Amino acid sequence: MQMNRRAFLVTGAALAVVPSSLAIEGCSVNIKALLNVVIESALAVAKVAEANAPWLPGLQSAIAALQAAEQNWTTGTPGAIVIDCLNTLEAVLAVIPMTMAFSPLIAVIVAGIEAVMAAFGVTLTVHQAARVARNPYKGAAHLNKPHAFQTYQGAYRSQFNDEAKGLGLTAAEI
Repeated sequence: MQMNRRAFLVTGAALAVVPSSLAIEGCSVNIKALLNVVIESALAVAKVAEANAPWLPGLQSAIAALQAAEQNWTTGTPGAIVIDCLNTLEAVLAVIPMTMAFSPLIAVIVAGIEAVMAAFGVTLTVHQAARVARNPYKGAAHLNKPHAFQTYQGAYRSQFNDEAKGLGLTAAEI
């Protein structure tokens, strides 16, 4: 098939538009799906933690509260209770010693919590920002950006699982 300049430009312009529209679609964050993967990863850490760890009951309670809040929340409505539960979970995670074998997984979870809060559009007060800054896991991990055909929750899951494999904690994979 032979093309003239006009046909070539029209076809080229159409091809230039398609990838950018795919990129826009791929960049939207499904808050509920990302939140569920964060919950799964917190449950995975609770599963590999020592049964007598002093922080484990608090972690389990925070996860249960977050699960209940997530089930009662509908996408598009204010998520104040979900955000409060995320803050509680992050506070419990902050007391887990960084010397634990799975502490890199905690850093990924905290980064995931921050990503969910960013997707909610949460802005912190000065007092809240000071509290979050004291979390030793804050900023310890940066979430990988999803590739062209991957979701944010898929990228998070992949990063968490890669970290678990690298630590030899295959039981913590989600």
